[in-house]
Amino acid sequence: MLAKNAVWKDITLYVHRTMINIIEDFIKTGLSYEKINNDGEECVCLDIFVDDEKFSININTKNEVKYTFDSDTISIKDFMEMLDVYIYSAKTVCYQVDKTCHFDDMTIKEFEKEFPKYLENIENNEVLRTDVYKYQTFTTMEVDKSKNDKKICVTNSVANIVDTWDSDGEMIDNMIDMAIAERPDVFYERFWTSSIKRIINEQKRILRTIEYNYKSQISFLRITRKCIMNLKNPRDHVYRGYTFSMLPEVVDDYYRYANAANHAFLEELVQVAWKPSRYQDWCLDDDEKVRIASYRQT
Repeated sequence: MLAKNAVWKDITLYVHRTMINIIEDFIKTGLSYEKINNDGEECVCLDIFVDDEKFSININTKNEVKYTFDSDTISIKDFMEMLDVYIYSAKTVCYQVDKTCHFDDMTIKEFEKEFPKYLENIENNEVLRTDVYKYQTFTTMEVDKSKNDKKICVTNSVANIVDTWDSDGEMIDNMIDMAIAERPDVFYERFWTSSIKRIINEQKRILRTIEYNYKSQISFLRITRKCIMNLKNPRDHVYRGYTFSMLPEVVDDYYRYANAANHAFLEELVQVAWKPSRYQDWCLDDDEKVRIASYRQT
């Protein structure tokens, strides 16, 4: 099936070039995105999902770059070579950019001043997520502008994490991750709105049980998600639990691959298995068979 593989290589080369451009742009811009507050610990992370594998590039405030594959730190050379190999045989390639600003001791009063600034700066293809850790609860809000141009999807949830702190008041990372992932929320709501004011008021309502001057660990995350290639299903935008908006070229590539691969397959099949009787059985309809039979009789 040489022709079929050639078409596959053609598509994956396009995907690979696109991914290289995204990586180069990500490394070049680094932490140069618009900063609202410099008091927190900032970092930017690019996660690349190739089928079930995850490649990550992380840049910290010192512009130090770390490359990881399957949670192991590797060199940039190994990273790029492995990415090329995995993309060549992939059916789905997606990426996600997280721009995080984390505060270890922000009060709710300070948070309510900062939140509208972050909210005003998110773009149509982004999700703004805020995480508030206090001693008893983990509160999160996701403001998603990637699903609809006119309305914003807002999700609020509260989880109980009272037993995930040690005796010194420090969070135990593995326990809190497990609690957030596996426990049912004590509160959950989802709504659509076009009102920024309503989003701000809902955030205040969710946090009203926390004293204004109580210092909490708070994170602001700006998330961008895209799907570069999805040959499994061009209309299925959900991957690994995330919702991605797809690049316009992906659907064209999908159908171009499918049509070209089928054509190549049929051409090779006819070349290998061609025989007049089989050709008539496989390739002619009933009317054509009757017409050919009449030629033989004459």
